[in-house]
Amino acid sequence: ILNLCIEFRAEMDSLGMRIEDLEAHSDKVVWTGELRYRYWNNKTNVDGGDDEKTSKNQFQLRLFPTATISDHWKAKARLTASGDPSEDTTGDVALTYIYAEGKYGKFGINLGKMPFYTEVDEGLFMDDFFSGIELTYGDKFQAKLHGGRWNLGSSRMGLSDSSSFGGLELLYNDSKRFNFGAGYHHFKSDDFANAAGYGDEDKASIVTVGAGYKFGDFKLSAAYAKNTKADDFNKGYNFSLAYAGANRNKKGSWGAEVAYRYAGDNVSFAPTYDSYGMLSNKKGVDFALSWTPLKNTLTKLSYFHGKTLDTKETTRTFFGRVSFFF
Repeated sequence: ILNLCIEFRAEMDSLGMRIEDLEAHSDKVVWTGELRYRYWNNKTNVDGGDDEKTSKNQFQLRLFPTATISDHWKAKARLTASGDPSEDTTGDVALTYIYAEGKYGKFGINLGKMPFYTEVDEGLFMDDFFSGIELTYGDKFQAKLHGGRWNLGSSRMGLSDSSSFGGLELLYNDSKRFNFGAGYHHFKSDDFANAAGYGDEDKASIVTVGAGYKFGDFKLSAAYAKNTKADDFNKGYNFSLAYAGANRNKKGSWGAEVAYRYAGDNVSFAPTYDSYGMLSNKKGVDFALSWTPLKNTLTKLSYFHGKTLDTKETTRTFFGRVSFFF
């Protein structure tokens, strides 16, 4: 054995160096993911007639690779594949977003296609993705400046073009008691004139405000949004009272929420609310329960009861979701 070690010393040294190099780079890319099932069931009713029913089933796999580039930069992406179990269909894996994230103390910069979530109004206006740049500065007091292009096909307005846009959000959040802020977002596209009730305009100017107050395990939130360029369906607001919340890392944790929501399609471009998956442009009361039966497992049930803003139909939506995280 000693003679063999002497004879192959150079090869063993080279192998050891390669193993050390692999170990040094083994944590450069970290993968996390989510497997989720979602179900929507919607019923609409006009003047007391028979219910019109629609439903949707969806399996979805989400993979989130994060690559460390340097001490200050990371590359982030999401790969998504969806299928419909009721039809026994599956889909191809698609790149949902990909961007570079830089952190320098209180200053942050994102470049690429990234999540687009309006924190001021907690998603009343937008919960989607955009391509461009986002700059942030601050901690409790934070300024967020972003701009680029957004695909109008993701909106509730039935459009297909892409729009240039720029926006600014100013927020305060002490994480324990208060949060409040205001935002402004400006879009430009000829396709806006094709939206129902919009008018002859090629622009959208969205003003949003929001605030929240925590007391014990409860949180009271309010948000308002207005599109000053649209003629109709140009305002949205949300009032909600939430209790605690399910934590996917804490087995047995749970939460509840009741909210009154009014969301016109020409201002709530892509709202975050799960019960809006089947039908939008509506107002009403939304109830939700969340629960963590097992660690890294999250369940949610919600029920919406209200009316559509355009056709004045009574609408009821049931939503359910089960997510497994890894």
